[in-house]
Amino acid sequence: MFIGTILVGTINIGVAWWLPNSIQNICQPELLPVNSPWTCPSDRVFFDAFVIWGLVGPKRIFGSLGSYEAMNWFFLGVGTIFNYFVYRYRKEWWQRYNYVLSGALDAGLAFMEVLLYFSVGMEGKGVNWWGTEGEHCDLAVCPKAKGIVVDGCPVK
Repeated sequence: MFIGTILVGTINIGVAWWLPNSIQNICQPELLPVNSPWTCPSDRVFFDAFVIWGLVGPKRIFGSLGSYEAMNWFFLGVGTIFNYFVYRYRKEWWQRYNYVLSGALDAGLAFMEVLLYFSVGMEGKGVNWWGTEGEHCDLAVCPKAKGIVVDGCPVK
């Protein structure tokens, strides 16, 4: 993960530097030719992803220190089934629906993030229900990562 992040981050910085220096008026749409595909580059999405995964770290989410370690087997199973068996034995179906499935999963995730933000996440402005009123269990504030000991909390 570290090597991949360094590699992609370096390439991203290189492209973000190269584009404005090689295409005239890239950040001035009114000076570009009509129907020009170029706009001012934005690498915000990649930067945000690097910060999230770099600061939190996959080991604390999907690794030995996290609560979702078993999810790795799920990803390995969905990847093997779809990208090996379906690709090998139903290649026509895979070619037709692989891109659609990927887009649908991404769109569904984005839709649910927006829905959850507006319905649950906005403090004082969202829906008022038992899940937004704070913790009802004293043990809910205890850390769930393996190996971390806090007084008054059970040890995994």
